[in-house]
Amino acid sequence: MTIMLRAFDLAAIAALMDEPDRLDDLVVAEGALPPGFVFETATRALLAGGPPLWCTLYAFVHVESRAIVGTGGFKGLPVDGEIEIGYNVAPSRRRAGYATQGVEALVALAFAHRQRRVTAETSIRNLASRRVVEKAAFERLGQRMTDEDGWVDCWRRDASA
Repeated sequence: MTIMLRAFDLAAIAALMDEPDRLDDLVVAEGALPPGFVFETATRALLAGGPPLWCTLYAFVHVESRAIVGTGGFKGLPVDGEIEIGYNVAPSRRRAGYATQGVEALVALAFAHRQRRVTAETSIRNLASRRVVEKAAFERLGQRMTDEDGWVDCWRRDASA
């Protein structure tokens, strides 16, 4: 079971908005794509000239089945060597290690581009997501209240870890 990242450029985003169950030769698992506003945010950032590395979304592609099983990306631009990630896996593909592999690939990408720290937030009610960042060697820092998700756990992984 191997997950690789595939960046969504503007053409891929447009294609997925038209036909959300297929991208080129890849099948898209139901629920693998993020909500439309995430695509809209990425599109605006890319059209405004934002750096594609940080502004695009990435598909978590299950290599053996040629399926997009989830997505992830960076939530904004790096600040002082630190970047936050977000991720999602299709409900039918959960509990198979895909999210952990996808998160580890995003972390490796960030560290390869000289980021010193990667952060994430998980809803305190989402134990599976918590388990993903734990398996990916993130350290829990504490909790904070957000407007969108209520209480979240705050996580970080340093490049030296």
